[in-house]
Amino acid sequence: MRAKRNRAALAAVIGLASLAAGSAAPRMAAASPAPARARAVWVKDCPTSKFGMHPKSFVVACADGGLYFQDLRWTGWGASRAVGRGILWANLCKPSCVAGKLVSEPGTLTLSRVAERAGRETYGYAYVRPLPPDKYHLRKFGYELAYR
Repeated sequence: MRAKRNRAALAAVIGLASLAAGSAAPRMAAASPAPARARAVWVKDCPTSKFGMHPKSFVVACADGGLYFQDLRWTGWGASRAVGRGILWANLCKPSCVAGKLVSEPGTLTLSRVAERAGRETYGYAYVRPLPPDKYHLRKFGYELAYR
């Protein structure tokens, strides 16, 4: 008890001495705000109809699986736009889709149009873009994602 009083008195004396000397007592730096957490935004995988976040692979052509991404790495997930960069695989469908050659090249998949669908926030639009040199002349395109 006596030690507490002595420490309190000492602190008061130091504080008064600092003020008398014309300097303010040292202040604690204001805490920096915690970084904003990305919101949970989902995307639906068409082959399995399961919801997920940050998918490593994404099937674009659900009917035959002839256009899909692998090894996706995402930036901006949870924001109004998420951009995935990875390997775009495509069936050239020559002479037919059954006998077509499967080719790959770098590409981006941009997801946007966040809204509530199926009881959760989801991306509703996908934009597929092959990256240069685009040796197979794949076209870029966008489409609405299906949520039923």
